[in-house]
Amino acid sequence: MSRLSKRAQWHKRVLAFERSGLTRKAWCAQAGVAVATLDYWRSRLRKGGDGSGQALVPIVVSDAPVDGARCSGAGTGVLEIEVGGGGVRLRANARVDAQWLVSVLRGLR
Repeated sequence: MSRLSKRAQWHKRVLAFERSGLTRKAWCAQAGVAVATLDYWRSRLRKGGDGSGQALVPIVVSDAPVDGARCSGAGTGVLEIEVGGGGVRLRANARVDAQWLVSVLRGLR
C-alpha cells in the first residue's frame, strides 16, 4: 500500500471514528485496530497530513456556556458556523439544542 493510499484510508477511518459517537476504545475494538494506532493517526492528520491541505479540528458541543466564547453575531443570540471554504454556513439561535446541532454538523460532512 502506498503512503498516500494509507493516509487516505486512515483519513476515512478517523472520520468514521469521529462520526461514530463511540469512545476510542469501543470504536477500536469494533474496527479491529489498536487505540494507540488510532491516536497516532488522529494526531498526524490533525497536523494537516491528510493530503487535502486541511486539518481535522475537534468540535465539542455542550449545553453549558463557555467563558469568553466568541462567535459571529456575539451579543445577538445568534450562532454562525462556516464549514470549510465552500460557503456552507449554518445560522441558529445561540440557545439551539446541542444534540440537534451535532446531528446537523454530522450531516454537513
